[in-house]
Amino acid sequence: MLCASLLAVTLSRVDVGADVDRLIEAELAAKKIPGLSLVITQNDEVVKRSVYGKADIEQDLPMTVDHVFESGSIGKSFTAVVI
Repeated sequence: MLCASLLAVTLSRVDVGADVDRLIEAELAAKKIPGLSLVITQNDEVVKRSVYGKADIEQDLPMTVDHVFESGSIGKSFTAVVI
């Protein structure tokens, strides 16, 4: 099962690009994360949308931008914080 983390990042357009790609690839390798989906927005506009790594290691399936993550029980923690 693939676990996903959501990350909110505020970056200027100039910062988005190859540097972000290199940073993500390095983190994936260092922390042995199989795959990641990334969306960076600014002023309600998508600045960068990318996927990295594998969706399924056993079947060697790459991540796709249309991949759907199952949240499992993680939503309970967010709900508890909001309440």
